[in-house]
Amino acid sequence: TMRGIIRQFEFKDDNTVKHYTYIPPTDNTEEVDRHGETTYERNGNQLILKNYPEPYTILLLDDKNMNLHVRTEFVSDGQQYLLENLDKFERMN
Repeated sequence: TMRGIIRQFEFKDDNTVKHYTYIPPTDNTEEVDRHGETTYERNGNQLILKNYPEPYTILLLDDKNMNLHVRTEFVSDGQQYLLENLDKFERMN
């Protein structure tokens, strides 16, 4: 967790993944509490989750750790932005 943000993925051998995201409210935004299940596909170092806007690039994947990078471009109030996220996951069990 970082600043109360929780992101969890549970990848299964049948190419389904359970996902959970929690982002606490701030002065300007509402709380996000979202969970679901979708499918995934791995293509080289790309991790593609159905219904996610951009594929992840796998930077590290071993028995204990997974580091994912994603770049998302969007427009807000007429301005174009590039958002880059590096998510570091550690297996809990």
